[in-house]
Parts: sequence; structure tokens; C-alpha cells
Amino acid sequence: MIMTETGTGLAGKSILLHVGQGKTGSSFIQSCLTISADDLAAQGIHYPSSGKERERALAGHVNVGNFPPTRGRGFHTPGSFIDRLATADWGAAPRLLLSNEGLFSSICHRDLLPEIVANSGGAKVEMLLFIRDPLEHALSAYQQGLKGGLTKTLSEFLGNYSVPNQTRKFLDLLRAEGIAVTVFNYSRHKRDITAVLARWLDLPEGTLTLPPHARVNRSLSRAEMQMQIAFNTHVGKRARLFVSDALSNELPDIASEMPYVEADALAAFLDRMRSQTGIVNQMLPEAERYSVEDDTKAAAYLAPEGAQDRFCFTAAQLDVLARNMAGWFKPEHKPKPPANPEG
Repeated sequence: MIMTETGTGLAGKSILLHVGQGKTGSSFIQSCLTISADDLAAQGIHYPSSGKERERALAGHVNVGNFPPTRGRGFHTPGSFIDRLATADWGAAPRLLLSNEGLFSSICHRDLLPEIVANSGGAKVEMLLFIRDPLEHALSAYQQGLKGGLTKTLSEFLGNYSVPNQTRKFLDLLRAEGIAVTVFNYSRHKRDITAVLARWLDLPEGTLTLPPHARVNRSLSRAEMQMQIAFNTHVGKRARLFVSDALSNELPDIASEMPYVEADALAAFLDRMRSQTGIVNQMLPEAERYSVEDDTKAAAYLAPEGAQDRFCFTAAQLDVLARNMAGWFKPEHKPKPPANPEG
């Protein structure tokens, strides 16, 4: 255990938590940190990683960071994030760096923060949070939901989106516990996210090594989205393995596209976001505050006539889809043909 009888066994050390949010470059950051682990250690930062997540991160593939909860156990039960935090291996470094974008929602909704503090062993806890402008973030999060088996329409998804309100709650909770948090707006830093990360970690220039692909866990094209929706409907959540995960990992340079939005749903969403961001922006650094598009700019997301009736795939996309599906649809899993009514 890292805790001592007095609870201050790690006084003078720091636990650095990159907590998300989702769809703000987390997989890219985690890949970068895994590849750079030795150079980070030379700077007094221990970034532990192992197993399949380490392999995925090194390859520049979709991953969930270096400190996910044990599969099926969540954040609180034995073997979970809290349990593992209390028994974490620090190596010889004064700073322990952990990354898990699921921490954001768990802190907001599951009273996780007091347990993090209680199990920190007296170490100072610091957090890094990336936010993203609401419309851009909602559309990207919808795509991520499709990868996880979502079958809701985009209009339904936008109607339930309330991330700026969650951000306000998150910041209030951290302030109550006296935990320092640095906030960056991913919409402003897509092109320099590595530099932003290095600045937060106080690293010399050149410490971090970039992943093998410029984009990790890319968003989908509209054709890929439609394919994923169809398979979600007829196959279920596992369909991501041979559709979106396969396409994102094997063809990271395919241009991503935002889904088209219905006009009424878009107008209602923008109104709600202006209200929510107006409050939380007062808690954010001026340069990192949320921005909500005006109606004219947002109109670019509206669907042109007939745009959702036809979809195009490249030969490479079709090959990835067919090759990965082949591993799942075995002959023994094929449905039996209907009985011949004529005998």
C-alpha cells in the first residue's frame, strides 16, 4: 500500500491524473506517453503501462490509457481504480502519471474524488482536463457512441447532451477538495496538443515522441457511420470490432466527417449550449473557454438534399471491412436456410 499509518507516506510527491474528457485526443496522448515512458522517467515521471493496452498504445491504436479499471469491476470494487491507486508502483520517480478519460464522468457521478484523495498517500493530486467546443464535441461523441453500439438518432443524442454542465460540476468538486486542475480547450489545441501536454508536465522540448500515426482513434466518415449504425442494429455492440475499430486502426488517414444534423435539433441544441457555457465559462481561463457557433456557421452541419441516401467507400475500406468480418462470421454461425415449402 502507498498509505502509511499517518496517511502521508508520499508527502512531497505528486499524482498527475489526465482525466479526459472523451473525444479530446486522449488516445493520441496516451500513445505518446507510452512511447515516451523512458524519457519521462528520466524527467522524474513514472508512466506505468503493460499488457494489451500498452501494445495498442505503442502501435498508435485505440486504447484506454495506462490505468483503466479492471474489466467488469468499475472504479470502486476490489481490483478497481481506487484499489490499484492505493497499491501503485511509483518506481523511483517523484511523480506518478495516470491517464484514464473515464475518470471525468466517474468524478462527476460516482463520488470518486474523496476516495482518490483518501488513497493518495499524502501525495499532491493534480489533474489535466481537456474540454471541447460543444457542437464539435457532441458530433464527435455521437460517433464514439456509435462505435460502442449506440442506435439513437443524432437528434436524440443532441437533446441529452449536457457536457458543459458536467464540466461545471467537475470544477466545483475539485475546488471543494482543493485539487489543482489545468484546463485546455481541445478545439484550440488540436495542432499543438503535444506541446500543451509537455507544458503541463514541465518537460524540456523534445521529451515526448509522437505516435506512429498523426491521428489515433479517428472519427468516421459518413459512410462508415452508416455502416456502423446498420451493424449495431442487427449485430450489437461487438460490431465495433470489425467495423469502426478495424477501420480506425488500419486506415487512420481516411478523412473524418461530421454527421449531418436536422435543422430543428441543431437550433435547440445551440440555444441550450449558449445557456450552459455562459455559466461555466466564468470558471475557465479566458483563452480556453467554450465557444458556441452562431446559426450561420452551424448551418454547415445541415444535410444537403439527398445527402443521406447514398454512401461511398474506397476499395481499401471495403477490404478492411470484408477481412475483419470474415473472422466473425464463421460458416457454423450462418443461419439455416428456410425449409422448402414444397418439400
